[in-house]
Amino acid sequence: MTEKPLGNECAATRQRLMAVALEEFLQAGYKGTSTRAITEKAGVNEVTLFRHFGSKQGLLKAAALNAVELPRVAKDIEYYLKLPLREGLTQLTSDYAEQLAKVSDLFTLGLAESFAHPEIAEVLKTLMWELRSKLIDYFEKLAAQHQLQALDSQVLAHIVLAAFYAVSVIRRRAPQDVTKHLTDERILRALVEMIVSTYGTVPC
Repeated sequence: MTEKPLGNECAATRQRLMAVALEEFLQAGYKGTSTRAITEKAGVNEVTLFRHFGSKQGLLKAAALNAVELPRVAKDIEYYLKLPLREGLTQLTSDYAEQLAKVSDLFTLGLAESFAHPEIAEVLKTLMWELRSKLIDYFEKLAAQHQLQALDSQVLAHIVLAAFYAVSVIRRRAPQDVTKHLTDERILRALVEMIVSTYGTVPC
């Protein structure tokens, strides 16, 4: 039987610590979570945690960064530009809403801990601003291709980001009888239709 390379084992331990830590921070908050509780659940000792992250605060930041990095959308903006307007917008909004859904727990943690640990808010702001830049680029290129009329791409990017955030909040916070009918797909479909009917150059 071949042994796992040490580097792979260390990387797996680091990933496990970050995943467990994020789960514990979400359940008990930063102050209510001890490094001992994290290491016991992760199956390692506290020395290992401090060797990887230096401190509990270092672990918090690493866990937040890791949570943001894992679900990134693999497709380039160019992929969506090759599709017809409605199809491209539908695919783009679905992909990016799914990416944000995977870090919705991190948004909850960020709101709870933003004053005591602004580094989490910075991680989330970086993610949202990266998405905003991609959306602006996408809308400007659509206008250059004459698929969209001249528009304020920055404002439209903000509207789309707000819709993504609303989807996440509704999914997590709204009563079940609301979420049962107000699905992610329904919200995003309305968003796409609003953009196409308002700014599209081809009649619907």
